[in-house]
Amino acid sequence: MSARRIRTFRNVPLVDGRGTRVQNVTLYTFAQASQVGKYSSDLGKFSRGEMTDLEFETKWLGVSIGGIQVEGRARRALEAARRAGPPPNGIHYISSVQRDG
Repeated sequence: MSARRIRTFRNVPLVDGRGTRVQNVTLYTFAQASQVGKYSSDLGKFSRGEMTDLEFETKWLGVSIGGIQVEGRARRALEAARRAGPPPNGIHYISSVQRDG
C-alpha cells in the first residue's frame, strides 16, 4: 500500500475564460504547494502594503501552477480574495495523506 501527501489551499484567486474567481486548489507535489504558498504570502504582503502592484505582477502575471493559472494582477487578486472572505474556520491550508489500494 502506498500513500501520497495532498495539499489543499483554500480561496486561491485564479484566472479562467470568464475572469477572476476564487477556488480551492488541491496539489500533489511539494513544489506546487510551495509555489502556491509563496503566492498566498505575496498576496498578503500586497494587501498590507509591503509589496507594490508592480512587484506582485512582475512575479505572478502569467504564472501557472499545476496547470492552473493564478491571478497575476494584484488588485484583481486582492479584490477576489476579499469578496470571497476568509475560508471556513480561518484555515487556509490543509495537508492530508491519500492511501492507494
